[in-house]
Amino acid sequence: MFLIQPINLDLNSLRESIPLDSSTSNDRILLIINQIYQTYVFDEGMRRNDDYVYVYAHVLESCYYKYRKILDWLKENEVIEIYEGFSKGVYPKCYRLHSTYRHQKSKLVHVTDPRVIKYLRNNQLDLSETTINRYPALWKFFREGKLKFDRTNIESILQDQLDQDILNIGEDNAYRRYSEKVFSIGWIESNRYWFKQDKFGKRLHTNITNLKSELRSNLLYDDSSKLVEVDIRNSQPYFSIPVLEKVFEDNQEEIREYMMEEYGIGIDIMKNDQDNSINVSYTLQETQSNPLFMGYSEYKNLILSGDLYDVFKFKGQEQYGENYLQDYVNRLLIVRNYQVINNGGKKISYGGKTPRKQPISNSSWVAPDLRGYQDRTIIKTMIFGVFYGKHEISSSHGDYKSLFKSLFPDVWYALGIIKGGEGKSGREFAKKLQRMESASILDVICKRLTKAKRNLPLYTIHDCVMTTEENVDYVTEVLQEELTRITGYPPEINIH
Repeated sequence: MFLIQPINLDLNSLRESIPLDSSTSNDRILLIINQIYQTYVFDEGMRRNDDYVYVYAHVLESCYYKYRKILDWLKENEVIEIYEGFSKGVYPKCYRLHSTYRHQKSKLVHVTDPRVIKYLRNNQLDLSETTINRYPALWKFFREGKLKFDRTNIESILQDQLDQDILNIGEDNAYRRYSEKVFSIGWIESNRYWFKQDKFGKRLHTNITNLKSELRSNLLYDDSSKLVEVDIRNSQPYFSIPVLEKVFEDNQEEIREYMMEEYGIGIDIMKNDQDNSINVSYTLQETQSNPLFMGYSEYKNLILSGDLYDVFKFKGQEQYGENYLQDYVNRLLIVRNYQVINNGGKKISYGGKTPRKQPISNSSWVAPDLRGYQDRTIIKTMIFGVFYGKHEISSSHGDYKSLFKSLFPDVWYALGIIKGGEGKSGREFAKKLQRMESASILDVICKRLTKAKRNLPLYTIHDCVMTTEENVDYVTEVLQEELTRITGYPPEINIH
């Protein structure tokens, strides 16, 4: 079992200067620190703008019944700070690590106190019995505890990413991201898991789905077998194809009328009786009315070749300039900061009393901080914004939605039909695509794989299956066969 500790925190030295009773082990102290630090690193909804975090008393008491004594000792040693403006009965109390330790690298510390080990074993992160019973063959590979990290390159990977993040997002955020990765490593090494299927898209969430890609590439199964990712390229757009084709089939006249009136483009929608696919062809009567036009046929081709994101990036830079992606990242950051500064999050229950408003926004969507991320991730976020955001071209997100509409006007119009019209949310479309994806991966592909080879190591990351190197070819073959059968189109597969 492991806990996380700032590398410059020396508990033994602090105990020499300000003694603490010997019955309270360093592991007990570290467990209390971890509850505060974990909330700071992961729970944006409970983190204030000044980096104080709200932590419930019953959470700290579950760690150690003498937690107040530890908190007082930590405060006296200037390890933590306690917010003095606390309003009893309104919000939980606020704590933060002192900046000396908060803005610092962290490390894993091996736990030796049997009571703390027992606490960590009994307090898994988030296990759903319903999900475990639904997917016992997948849970097996977590339960057996054979998932570890190749530690050879971990330190250099963490340091390289930290250096990049300091340049891109500043020291405060960079060290928080660093600690997020260290926590994630520690949980897997300690066999502390979450394994839960969400209700919205039926996606399976585990330690691996939340693990950063640079760390996933260093995962080992059974200490020696390297794990490899086999994933669907452009997964959500790929699953959009059968959904959009149904819309084209059911709304042919409406789409034809829209394309002719708005763009002077004639459109012919034909169903292939052999495989039930939809073929769309165009007659460009006014070619200058939309010089960017590509249409659904090219949209589908780009998805099946795996080039949609690359082409969208190129067209965006061509239309809006080389700084197109960075401008988008900066606008998202402005939106994110506004969401965090302004209250109005969902209500939470406090102490069994009348629900109070959560202090920091925890709405259904919080703008992501994409600083330092790869271009492909940024483009992916744009496409998801088209799919799942409101069906409108606003001033804050207008350029990428306007670009998508110019490139694929018939697809844009079909998305409007799915969402229910102008200004409507894409929430139901998101649910439909995510459920198609999860049903395909979890209920079809993984069940076939585990039934055929009971001991074949399998870990899922939504649109991806991880397995050992010797099983990659077999897993790829099954993925391609089943997805082609489900959607009617062969997927582009990435192996990395």
